Parts: sequence; structure tokens; C-alpha cells
Amino acid sequence: MNSKTIALAILLLASTLFAKPTYLPPLELKSKASNDVLDFLNEQKQVSDTIIKKSSARDILGRIKKSSNSGQNEAYYIMRPQRTLDVHISPIQASREIQPISGRFEVNGNGEKKYWLDGNRISEDDYFRNVENRREKFVPVQQYQASLTASEIETLLNGPEPVYIDIVRKPILDSYTLYTTIFGYSEITSHAHANGYKGQGIGVFFNDEGCSDPVGYNSGYYVLLNTCSNGVRMHPTAVAKTISTTAPLATLYAYDGLGTGFLSSLNMDAHNPTIEISSHSWHYLPSNGVYSGNDKDVDNYIYNNRLISFYAAGNISSSDTTDFVGSPGLALNTIAVGAVNPSNNNYVSYSKWKNSNIGNQKPEMANYTDFYFPNINIDVWNGYFNGTSASTPYTAGIFADLLSQYGFFKRHPELVKAWIVSSEKIPIGNASSHDLDNNSEAARGIIRYSSIAWNHRYRYWSGSNSCCFDNNNKITFTENDIASNTHYRIAIAWLTSGDYVISNNSIAQDIDLRVYQNGSLLESSISAQNPFEVVDFTTTSNADLTIEIYRYANSGTDNVILGYTLWNDF
Repeated sequence: MNSKTIALAILLLASTLFAKPTYLPPLELKSKASNDVLDFLNEQKQVSDTIIKKSSARDILGRIKKSSNSGQNEAYYIMRPQRTLDVHISPIQASREIQPISGRFEVNGNGEKKYWLDGNRISEDDYFRNVENRREKFVPVQQYQASLTASEIETLLNGPEPVYIDIVRKPILDSYTLYTTIFGYSEITSHAHANGYKGQGIGVFFNDEGCSDPVGYNSGYYVLLNTCSNGVRMHPTAVAKTISTTAPLATLYAYDGLGTGFLSSLNMDAHNPTIEISSHSWHYLPSNGVYSGNDKDVDNYIYNNRLISFYAAGNISSSDTTDFVGSPGLALNTIAVGAVNPSNNNYVSYSKWKNSNIGNQKPEMANYTDFYFPNINIDVWNGYFNGTSASTPYTAGIFADLLSQYGFFKRHPELVKAWIVSSEKIPIGNASSHDLDNNSEAARGIIRYSSIAWNHRYRYWSGSNSCCFDNNNKITFTENDIASNTHYRIAIAWLTSGDYVISNNSIAQDIDLRVYQNGSLLESSISAQNPFEVVDFTTTSNADLTIEIYRYANSGTDNVILGYTLWNDF
């Protein structure tokens, strides 16, 4: 058997073992409960009322009757106490119709910028004016918690309004190198701050248990959105300090309280500057990899309002011993951040890595941890900060700097995710041995400012489900001015509604990426459950690249919110 025959046999075997579904059902608007809630309902059905039999000579309280029918027993039913379950309830809704829009942006190594809108070359000022005028209205997330009996839960599930009911999950915090040294590794000081990009005009939201001491933020750039009911504490102080040192002119919007309760009240547009980024250094228990109602709500908020959200991948600890990435970091529209040791560029042993039951790749990236901020001597904090709790706000700060450099990325979490997975420059030495279920090119390197801020080309498409793709379910275009023998990385990413994921345990659109040169397939990425695809290759000629974005399967219900990036590593 020759080598070509062997290769063909291997290819046929692989295609048999890995067959992607070609059909994705439409979103069915019907109520659903998590397995934890269903277990509670089934358990309550097994419990019956207590039957007590008493002699008719005495009454139910045991008192002797004045007259009785001797030998006769009477049965008394003692109704069992109605157990309640603390539940999280949110509606299941169809996607709203959005207006079609497409954009394109290129920046070269000299910082020269070019803009297109709906296929037409346009000036920078005209681009931002048009985009602002066409921005979709803010959509709040509806959610509430209650303590309900089994019958009350069943009444909701059988009611006219479709809802998802989950248990109330407990959020926990994710528990040293001089920060200026780490800034050097990431080129924050030399390439961002030195060029005047310090997060100015960017609002960064974070929520934590407690409030920051003033040492954690820059005066005039910190807004507490609710009351400080948990007092000043170490963790929020360290989070604020990490963001404000990385992006000193970004405005921090702080919220005292763990969990996703903030989604019901956080209006990104109601603040000046508007909130563009969020950072969350906590996750829910149990950390068992199951896509939950909290993940659904976060995905819906990002899908509808386009918040760029970074969530800690989570730390393996005595209170959470599993490898699963924490919720809501495992949600499809969030960007989960792992932790890397700055002394050796390896994943730290406690950084969570395992994917959810949906199968989407997590985390999408990792960044440095183990920060030391000198000259801090306050009661609540000594200046040391580690874990994915530290790598997450550090990443949020970096992107606040980048958004102050390039406003094109505001309200484009799909573009930012593609941007990240196409720009991870510094290799993580133990990526393959640490993250055992990672079959993509993502989260194998660390971003560096020079590799992410220049030499990129970007495009996005947004509209209803029927927009953007041709009759063959493809978006096809040409990339010219290609350099020979040069390393390129291309990525796409898209948003999906949490309502669809919770109802079908799947993404609503499966979109593949293929790159051709000289008429031949150069590279492809065709995962089944990831909301992103990324290819990595080195060109052999300077011929144009043909980019094919193919919607392999489509539920027909989600909007198209799709981003594309090309990076060349000159």
C-alpha cells in the first residue's frame, strides 16, 4: 500500500469518526429546566404524604373519646412540608431583527489606517459617524431568583411564557512578579503608553465582592455603580489596581456584588464614557462544565448589546477541584482567560482548561499572572495578586488601551475574539500538555502589543439570519498584497444567542473557514461547536489569497454577527 493510499484511508476514517451535523433545528420557544431542577422535581414526586392510623377510641391528638366504636381505626393524612428550591429564572426569546451592516478596517506596520462601510471606502470620521447613527438599541437581560416548590416550578414550566429555570449557583472568587517587568513582556509601556494609548475614552466595568480602596484606582477614573455593602476589600482593590495601572486613563465602573445580577441593570450607554469592556474575576459553583442559566443570560447580553467580556477561566482549588473552565467563562460569547507564569511562559498548574458540555473551546486565551505592585501597605492588601483573577483584568486593561487606539472595535466582541486568536505571539511552552482538549490554534500563545496592534486586516458582517451569505452559504473575497514565505494567521468568530444554546445544546450557526492560494486549498478550520475558527500557515508565493467563509449548518434563527481578522507576522 503506497503513501497516498494510506493517507486517503486515514482521511476517510477521520471523516467517518468526525461527522459534523448538517442540520441545526430552529429555536423552539418552549420552557426548559436544568438537570438539577429536574432532579428536584423527580425527587419530590417520590415523596408521599404520611398516613397515621389511630384507634377510634382516641382522636388524632390522642385524647380519649367519650364514645367510640371499639376496634375501628381511622386514617389521618399528614401533609408533608413543601420543600422549596432556590431557582434562577429567565425568559427564552427569539432574536430581534437587526439591520444589515458590514465594515472593513486595515492598519499596516506604520499605523496607516483605511476604512470601508458596506463595501465603500470611507473616511475615519464618516465611518464612526455612520456607525454611531446605526447603533442598535440597548436590550436589558430579564432574570430573577425565587424560592419555589415543585408545583410552583411546574406551573411556570407549563405557563404561557417560555422560560429557562436553573438552580441558583454560588459565585466564588478566583484566588509575583513586579508589574513593570510584566508590562515589558507584553510591551504595554513601550508600545501602548509611549504612543499615548492609555484607555482614554473607554469605560471598563467589573463586579466583585466589596469595593476598592483608593490605592486601587486613579482619581477621577472610578465610579461605584451601587452601594458598598460589603466594604473595602483586597480582591476588588487588586482588580481595580491591575486595570487602572494597565489602562490609567480608562474609567472604571465598579459594582459591589458577585454573580450575574448586574445584567438586569447595567446599561452600557447610560455612562460617559460608555462601557465597552467588562472584567470578571470570579466564577460559579459547581464548576462541572454544564452550560447553565447564568451562561445563557451572559451570552444573551453580549449577543444583544455587544459588550466585550473577559471572564476568569478559574483556579483549581480546595473549594473547586475540577478542571472545567468556570461559568460564565465557559459561555460562547465570553472570552475566558487562563493564567501564565511570567518567569517561564507556561500555564500555571491551577489554571482551568476543560471545555463545557457544549464542546466549545475554552479558554480562548491566557495571559500573565503573579503581579507585584510595590509601595502598597494598606490593611486589606499587600500588593501581591495572582491567579486567573489577575490575568483577566490585566487583559481587560490591555484591550482598553487598544480600543483607545482603534475605536473600530467598540461593540465588536466577535472581532475582538477573532483578533485575539489570530494574534497570540509568545508561545506557551506547556500549552499542549496542560490544555488536553484543545484541538485549535487558540490559547497556545500570549498576546504582545506589537503583534496585536499592527499589520492586521479586519472585516465584519451584521444583520438578520438571511443576510451576508450568498446562495451557496458562502462569503468569498480576495486578500491581495500577500508576501511570500511569510507567516499568516486568519480567524473568524461570531456571536450566538444564549436562548438557542440552552434549548439545543449547540451553536445556532456552524461556520467554517478555508483559505486558497493559486487555486489550491492552503489551510482550513472546520470545528463543529466552536464559535470561532483559526488557521495558521506560511505562504510559498505572493499570489492573492481567496478567503471562503462557509456556513456549513444554520438553524435559521440567529442573527449574523461575524468578524474576520488577518495578521501577517512580518
